[in-house]
Amino acid sequence: MADMLGQRCPMRILIAEDNQLNWRILQRILLKLGYESQVVENGLAAVEATEAALSEARPFHVILMDIQMPTMDGITATQEIFKRLDRADRPKVVIVTANATDEYVEACNKIGTHGLVTKPIDKERIASALEHCYGLLDDRSETDGTHG
Repeated sequence: MADMLGQRCPMRILIAEDNQLNWRILQRILLKLGYESQVVENGLAAVEATEAALSEARPFHVILMDIQMPTMDGITATQEIFKRLDRADRPKVVIVTANATDEYVEACNKIGTHGLVTKPIDKERIASALEHCYGLLDDRSETDGTHG
């Protein structure tokens, strides 16, 4: 049951999305799946939020990252997060984009993202991406049951 996903696969999730309608849709989908989430509106804020969460010992397990955002785009933000954090501390990054061109897909694969979900956003595809990321977590003991 997809609605029980937050219980079966507890994770802390960050949404990096500059379009208010899109992040509200993502938050609503995540709530239906049993997750709370934090939202930032650009890539630089995603980098900063990821570092802050790690320093508070409440790291994000997954970032749902838009590609086209102001200040810093999603690909650059992902590269920066991966550069700054040790492999064990890195969240899984799922790109959420309307522009799933071959160029973007190749760029995402090259930097090591963990999935790509196309817009319009769909609950089943988000659930599938989150289940995939949960399966990739190195240490599930870090998912202490908190969802927000």
